[in-house]
Amino acid sequence: MSRATTGGMGQVYLGESPAGWLVAVKVIKPSVLDEDSRARFPLEVDSLKAVYGPFIASFVAADTHAERPWPAVEFVQGADLLVHVSEHGPLPLVEAASLGALLAEGLGTVHDATNDMADEAPSQHTIEYTPMVRGSSSLNGSTACGPLPGRW
Repeated sequence: MSRATTGGMGQVYLGESPAGWLVAVKVIKPSVLDEDSRARFPLEVDSLKAVYGPFIASFVAADTHAERPWPAVEFVQGADLLVHVSEHGPLPLVEAASLGALLAEGLGTVHDATNDMADEAPSQHTIEYTPMVRGSSSLNGSTACGPLPGRW
């Protein structure tokens, strides 16, 4: 495994599943582990298992009882949205609208499955550029290509 990023709750590593799939493994920091967070963590993993859809990274595995608990989800290759905007400036209007619509659909899926959105952060979202048609633009009714959202 190699370290991909660090956040408020822990470190995220790029790993590989037994079947060879790339996964993002979030290892929780000891400093945030207490009796309450350990009791809440299995519930959060259950929420991860319940959320699935076309714009959601799939749940892979977790160990809720490890000394440092961890969940693993499908790895989505893409640029960190915050870094992308910092380096390239604001997205063009059509791409921003498309990304907004796709993020809203993905977050709607999460909201439908669970109301626990406390761990959402901009650094957990990526942009995957693809030539494939994967969404539709509500601005002109045509099919849109370009940035697609993902979640670590």
